[in-house]
Amino acid sequence: MSQEPSLKESPTLFFASHNPDALTTIILLHGLTGSHHGWAPIIPHLSTYHLLVPDLPSHSGSAHIQPFSIPSTTELLASLIRTHAHGGKAHVVGLSLGGYIGRNLAQTHPEVVSSLFASGAVSRRAEGWLANNRLLSTLYVVPNVALSVRAYCAAARWMGLTYMDREMAVELKRNSNTTLVQQGFGEIGKVRNDVESTVRTLVVAGGKQDFVEGAKELGSVLKRGNRESKACVVDEAIHCWSLQTPELFARAVQTWIEGHDLPEELKELH
Repeated sequence: MSQEPSLKESPTLFFASHNPDALTTIILLHGLTGSHHGWAPIIPHLSTYHLLVPDLPSHSGSAHIQPFSIPSTTELLASLIRTHAHGGKAHVVGLSLGGYIGRNLAQTHPEVVSSLFASGAVSRRAEGWLANNRLLSTLYVVPNVALSVRAYCAAARWMGLTYMDREMAVELKRNSNTTLVQQGFGEIGKVRNDVESTVRTLVVAGGKQDFVEGAKELGSVLKRGNRESKACVVDEAIHCWSLQTPELFARAVQTWIEGHDLPEELKELH
């Protein structure tokens, strides 16, 4: 059973720590405008691991750290892992923006990354449009801001985010502002898909919403740096499938970390 999290605030990032007596550390990195609360459905399924669950800069408990950038976030996370992960290393799990950050962390600080699981973290041209057009980025956040928490949860569940709850919605609404959206998508647009990494990496695409062909191409690039790296698609998954099928998401993470066969729902892209 997962213990009650101990909440801590370092001089840099706010984070929650779960199961501190477990031997192996996983760090969970949320998406743009999200928070550590978004991992709540996953945490019970990873009860045999020590979990570090931060709020990224400019988000929720780390909102005081501004402006947002992937390089500066990477440095903060590397420091967090060195200080709080067992043995100074962690398996990195990133969703959406968290996946891009995980990719950068694996490239720049491979010594602190045991493995990487990055889902929904391959960019396409839309990110640049949102970063460079204030009107579009404003329209992106309007539903988050305009809807009540109850309506937001209902809309999210209708779109497939079955496990969206009030606490997650409150933080998503709190973090939804045009400045952060422009900064976040601007940083995503800078991430290159042709850079190898020596870290064993699984790139996952949700078949319903993610850039599957881009994930396939990135998998081929990453395999050049580590032959065990690969890319997979989950055909029925949406972008934030951690809130759609958390048990499957957690099982995929665990099998990747342990080097076991991935769930059959994850189909390798060749």
